[in-house]
Amino acid sequence: MRLPLEIKELFEDWLRTHRPDRADRVLSLIRQMRGGKLYDSEFGSRMRGEGPLALLLSQRFATATKRLGLNRVRNRLDTSKFRVPDEARLVLSDAKRDTRQLRLL
Repeated sequence: MRLPLEIKELFEDWLRTHRPDRADRVLSLIRQMRGGKLYDSEFGSRMRGEGPLALLLSQRFATATKRLGLNRVRNRLDTSKFRVPDEARLVLSDAKRDTRQLRLL
């Protein structure tokens, strides 16, 4: 979770308004993964947490993606199967013959 600049204050206000019973716990968990801060602006570390809680979340995410078949190698897109529809071909050929058209096509 990224909470840069004034976003961290907005998030904390929202959390305390809408989930007052969980606000301290949520903020504590975020700080545990950010070295005591709500946001770390350093590139490379700002998008990932550190410590045992971050490791646990990473392992749970990896397990879930494996179980659901996500992050697998997908087939490459074969563009040879695409073609211009016949109606569009007529429009394109008419536009090329029409000298009043701009030469964009």
